[in-house]
Amino acid sequence: MNKAITYAIMFSVVCTLPLVPFFRPLVDGTAKAAAADQTKPASPSNPFKVAVYDADPEHLWNRLYAALYVRATGDDQSHGQDELDPLLWENSTYLLTEPRYQQVLGLLNEFLDRRGEELIAHPLKRALLQHDLWAVFDWLADPVVEHVSTTARLGAERRALRNRLAPVIRRLALSVEQIDKLPDNYNAAVASEAYPPKQDPAHPEKAFLPSDLFDAHGPWVHFQTEGGKPYPFGKPTALTHVHFVGGRSAFFAFMNLPGGRQSTLDFMQKVNASPKSEVSLASRTSGSTSNPGLPPPSGTKLALVRQMMLIDDRGEMRPTRLIESVQIRIVNPATEKDNQFYEFTMHRKELFDSNNGLRARRSDQVTIPLFNRTHDPDLFELPNRVRMIREVAAKRVRRESITENLRFECISCHKHPEIVSANAFFHDRPPGLTASERPNEVERVIMWKGEKYQWGLLQGLTEELQKK
Repeated sequence: MNKAITYAIMFSVVCTLPLVPFFRPLVDGTAKAAAADQTKPASPSNPFKVAVYDADPEHLWNRLYAALYVRATGDDQSHGQDELDPLLWENSTYLLTEPRYQQVLGLLNEFLDRRGEELIAHPLKRALLQHDLWAVFDWLADPVVEHVSTTARLGAERRALRNRLAPVIRRLALSVEQIDKLPDNYNAAVASEAYPPKQDPAHPEKAFLPSDLFDAHGPWVHFQTEGGKPYPFGKPTALTHVHFVGGRSAFFAFMNLPGGRQSTLDFMQKVNASPKSEVSLASRTSGSTSNPGLPPPSGTKLALVRQMMLIDDRGEMRPTRLIESVQIRIVNPATEKDNQFYEFTMHRKELFDSNNGLRARRSDQVTIPLFNRTHDPDLFELPNRVRMIREVAAKRVRRESITENLRFECISCHKHPEIVSANAFFHDRPPGLTASERPNEVERVIMWKGEKYQWGLLQGLTEELQKK
C-alpha cells in the first residue's frame, strides 16, 4: 500500500471510528537531579534552566527542552529535567495556554528561523532531541487527547505547535549511516563495570547489569508471543508498553531460568502446552494465577528492555542501538521471599559524556505516575499539586510483599505472584511463546506504529512542507 493511500485511510479512520484511550509511559523525576542547572525559581513563563544539550542554559536547544519537559510545583521544586518522556497527561493544558504556549511557539519559530538544527552537529544529541520532540508531537496529534472535553477548545493551539514541530523533527533527522553508528550504550555500561554482571546473592539489594543479556546463544532467551508471527498476525509482545510510548521505542522481553537456556526453552513449551483457562476480572484482581500448576524455579529472571527508535532523513522509522531502560525482575515463590526488582534508565548528560548514561534507579527516588494518563489528572495543574506529588512518593510503602520493589505505578498490572507477574504469560489461551531475534520485534513495532494517526499526520505534514 503506498503512502498516500495509507495517510488517507488513517485520516478517515480517525474521523469515523470510536476513539479508544491508551496510556503513556511512566517516568521518574527528582528535583535534586538537576539542581546544579537551576538558576532561579520557575514560573509558567520561565521554567527551570537546564544544561542538557549544551553547557549554556540559554542555548536554544536547552530552552526548548526546558519549556516542553520541565514542570514546576508551587514550592519551587521541578521535575522532568532529564526524563525519557514528557510529563503530559490526557487533560494537560500547560503547553496550550498562556504564558507557556506563546513561549513554546516563539522557541519553535526561533528554531526554524535560525536553523536551530545547525547549532549542534553532534549526531547523538540530534538523535535525542528529535526523539524528545517526537514524543511531544505525538501528544499534540493524539486524536484521543485532542477530543477530550477539557482540551478540545484548544485545537488551534495544538495545530500551531505540531505544524512547527514537524519540520523541526525532520530537520534533526540523521542518515541511515549516522543512526547505525550511534553508540551501543548498554555494552558501554557493562564495560564500565559500574555494576556487577551478575546478582550477588549475599547482597540482593544491589543492582546488576547482565553482561550476557543480548547473547543470542546465552541463558537469556528473547521471546515473542503468538508464535513469532509477523504483524498483524502477531502484535508487539509488550503491547501495553508500546502503547505507553506511542511506538517510538521497541520493547524486548527476556527470560532466564536457573537451569540455563535449554531449561528456559523447555519451560516456554510447557506454558504453551498448558490447558486454556478463562481468567475473569475477579480472579485477576484477587491475584490468582491462570497457570497455577506451572510455577517457575526459584530465581527465574525476567527482563524488559526499551530501545529507542528514530526517524531517518528519508522519513522512515529505524531502530538504534540506544537502550533507554532495562527492568529486571527475579521471580521467587511468594512462600520463600520477596521478588527483586531493578531498573536502569538512560540519562542524557551522562550519555553524551561517556556513551553510557544507564543509571540504576534509587529505591528512594520520587516518581510521577504518568502510566495511566487517560484517567489520572495532571498533577501539576491541581491546586494541591505539591501535596499530591508527596503522596505519590509516600505510596512506595506497600502491603503486598511480592511487589516490594516495584514502582507504585506498576502494581496494578504486575501484582500477580510467580510467572504471571509477566503479563505475556497472562492469557486466557496459550500465549505461543517462542525464541526469536530482536529485529523481528522491531518490525512488529514499526508496522504497528505505521498504522497510527499520529504517524500519518507527521508524514503528511512533512511531505507538504517539502512541496513548498
